[in-house]
Amino acid sequence: VLFIETLKKSEKKEKLEKLANKIRLQVQNFDSKISHKFTISIGATMFNPDDTKDTIFKRVDKALYQSKNTGKNKVTIS
Repeated sequence: VLFIETLKKSEKKEKLEKLANKIRLQVQNFDSKISHKFTISIGATMFNPDDTKDTIFKRVDKALYQSKNTGKNKVTIS
């Protein structure tokens, strides 16, 4: 969980996307010492003032499946 309260919404989304892509690239570039490469698909979202845990999980789950279904090894922010 990343909280960036002092930024504008567009800046928060940009920071979230950069962080998620940094994680994705670290997994992709990880040297596992075996002949297998790893990738990761990430779905992420930002909290809205009227969110519940159900609305947050629904959005992030949808974003994750969008990443998986549109090429894998990518980040989707909803």
